Amino acid sequence: MFLQSDAHEMIIHFMEEHNASLFPLKTREIADGCNMSVYAARYYLQELSKLYLVEPERSGRGKSILWYLHK
Repeated sequence: MFLQSDAHEMIIHFMEEHNASLFPLKTREIADGCNMSVYAARYYLQELSKLYLVEPERSGRGKSILWYLHK
């Protein structure tokens, strides 16, 4: 189990390493890279989105959500 701040830092670090400000990442890619479930990653990404640190891009219903890291 992660502390919320640790999970946020881990996700941000992973996204920085993968240049997610230019090339968005799928929730699954972030989850796998941070060794957490897709559901946990989505929860933490939504929290980061509320803080304006990441931004989701939805292509349509049933499509994967791509996540950008704000600069």
